[in-house]
Parts: sequence; C-alpha cells; structure tokens
Amino acid sequence: MNNQELMDWLFTRTTPQIICVFLGSQGLNGDTNQVVPENNGPA
Repeated sequence: MNNQELMDWLFTRTTPQIICVFLGSQGLNGDTNQVVPENNGPA
C-alpha cells in the first residue's frame, strides 16, 4: 500500500476509529515516569 492508498483508506467511512497514544520522555525523569513497577519491573 503506498502513501496515497493509505490516506484514501484512512478517510473512508469503513475505516475503524482508533486512538493513537505516544508517550513522551521529556519529563524530569524521562521514561521512568511511564513505567508502573508493579507490572513492568523496576524503573
């Protein structure tokens, strides 16, 4: 699928609705603020 085909597909009514989440690492402690130690191990 090339870029134009992807863009055409994204803007059709049959495309599923999605939410994209991007975690930023710009905080004081970087990526360690995004880790839950109970679930993912020590930060």
